[in-house]
Amino acid sequence: MRQIHILVEGQTEERLVLRVFQRELADRGVWLTPIVLKTSWAPGRPTHWGGVSKWSNK
Repeated sequence: MRQIHILVEGQTEERLVLRVFQRELADRGVWLTPIVLKTSWAPGRPTHWGGVSKWSNK
């Protein structure tokens, strides 16, 4: 069995990986693991607005 880690931006993409892609690939011996990335936050907006945080601290 092969395992693939997939970086996703939010909960919607995580559900897509688990509910759609995982079902298709499980029969082929492929296991998907979604990893939800921390997204940026702006004052006055919902905390899960989207947009990946900076990759570096610079």
